[in-house]
Amino acid sequence: MTKNGVRETLQKIDRSIAGVASWVEGHRYRAYDPGDGNLSFLHALTFNILILERILQQVVYRSPLNLRPLLGIKPHVSTKGMGYMAWGYVKLYASTGESIYASRAKSCFDWLIENKTPFYPQYAWGNNFPFCTRGGKTPAFEPIVPWTTLIGQAFIEAYATFREPKYLEVIDSIAEWLLSLPRERTESGTCISYVAFKQNSIHNSNMLAGAFLAQAARLVGKPGAVEAARDAIIYSCSRQRSDGAWMYGAAAKYQWNDKFHTGYNLDCLKRYIDATGDRT
Repeated sequence: MTKNGVRETLQKIDRSIAGVASWVEGHRYRAYDPGDGNLSFLHALTFNILILERILQQVVYRSPLNLRPLLGIKPHVSTKGMGYMAWGYVKLYASTGESIYASRAKSCFDWLIENKTPFYPQYAWGNNFPFCTRGGKTPAFEPIVPWTTLIGQAFIEAYATFREPKYLEVIDSIAEWLLSLPRERTESGTCISYVAFKQNSIHNSNMLAGAFLAQAARLVGKPGAVEAARDAIIYSCSRQRSDGAWMYGAAAKYQWNDKFHTGYNLDCLKRYIDATGDRT
């Protein structure tokens, strides 16, 4: 690519980033979520029956038209979305040095600290609506490992950039929550559960937890974190398919795979290796 081509590409990326940030900030960080169908007033008519909740969620999810305004679903703030915006602002500050990005990042992190789950003393996050799948129901505000660890990654990068002690306290607290979760113990590793209220063995969730614990151990010296991380990585690596992919989870109902979740696993494996130096 020519120098002009590189310059044009960088300018296009800058415009894209600015456009996304402008849209999100203009909407006060509020938008719809693909899985937010159970925020509808029709949710009362499901009587908390899983199959009815799944139907309502999927109708809203898959409709070619946006049914949400008709069903009383209003734009709302996503914990994961706020985490990603915070992470993006940290990277923008690191690359540009512009203080406005530092200010916006810290504002997002303050919101995340204030809006942790009400169900546990540690820092953890989930959806603000019931989410219903073939794996069962995760109640509103019940934290899940993917959301919590991805937000945790943003806090790790924020601490590396700003060196604020409160971010380190959040990282330590997230690790404590992860270590408290149920685990499936096997002869070839241990699987950290997707949620706190039951054992649910999902590979990308398990490896996200393992990667985060390895990073947290390096930062805060959390007792037991390195061992738990290694056991989690062993569990999932020993269950990788011969073609390189992973099934979504261990149970029969999870015997499908996609590039999206396999990509998660590879990213987590690299984070674990970078944090520990363990390549076994």
